[in-house]
Amino acid sequence: MTTKNELIAAVADEAKLTKAAAAAAVDATFDIIAQALQKGEEVKLIGFGS
Repeated sequence: MTTKNELIAAVADEAKLTKAAAAAAVDATFDIIAQALQKGEEVKLIGFGS
């Protein structure tokens, strides 16, 4: 999986969501992470990517 659209499709499939609902969830997740980083907060995604 290399693109945002592929991530959305995978989330939709895994969570049995519509692609629109999965897109909203993915966007919200990245928005929350970006907001935390902009505030200088540390973001840890334990187990992600390993």
